[in-house]
Amino acid sequence: MFKKIIAVLLVSSVVPAAVYAAKNDNANTKKAEELHSQATYKTEILELQALYYQNKDVIAKLGEMSSYLKDIAGSLDSLEGTLKELKEDVEFLMDREGGRR
Repeated sequence: MFKKIIAVLLVSSVVPAAVYAAKNDNANTKKAEELHSQATYKTEILELQALYYQNKDVIAKLGEMSSYLKDIAGSLDSLEGTLKELKEDVEFLMDREGGRR
């Protein structure tokens, strides 16, 4: 009888402890996974920052080139308008000269 009481006491104390340990282990695993995910995310951010700083000069040059290209595009648009006007003037003069003959 005494052995049964001890066995019941052992089981009643060991089972909750095992359940608690399993839950705690599960929580620790989730926490470890979360920390690993955060570390991976932070590492990726640091890698991107390093790439940015390595290529900062290139990025600045590309910005300058973009500005120059916009200026050139504006000049080409203006030149196109001037050439259209010149073409119209030449056609007008040619028509006028053709009418005199």
